Amino acid sequence: MRNRKALTLLAVFCFGFSVQPVLAEEETELEKTMSSMSKPFKKVRSQSSDSSSNADSAKLVTSIIASAKKAVDMTPKWTSAQPKSEQKAFVENYKKAMHKNIKMLEQLQTAFTENRNEDAVALISKIRKHQKASHNEFQDPDE
Repeated sequence: MRNRKALTLLAVFCFGFSVQPVLAEEETELEKTMSSMSKPFKKVRSQSSDSSSNADSAKLVTSIIASAKKAVDMTPKWTSAQPKSEQKAFVENYKKAMHKNIKMLEQLQTAFTENRNEDAVALISKIRKHQKASHNEFQDPDE
């Protein structure tokens, strides 16, 4: 992805036009599903310490969990870039990481439901660390 952006900028600079539409790739279902979790999670993060928002936060986490459960059965695009002999393990590890994420999200939902905002803030930190590690493991570094 970084290479495409650099190529696009170079083309714009040298030729005065954008080649981005030619280089653009369509988002996969998994990417769309993951993107659908981003905005609600950011909102949950921003209101996690506000107990008056707990009902809304729990509802948002419910939608994130539904998307995460849907994503478990999808295959990361980067799977095909793995050696053939490692692809099955790669997908299995992705599914394990998603199940771990879902478990933490369910704990987060419970924390909001039980008005345990300090626990919710701590869980969000754990979830974010897990997400970053998972993205590093299962996403193409060029994206």
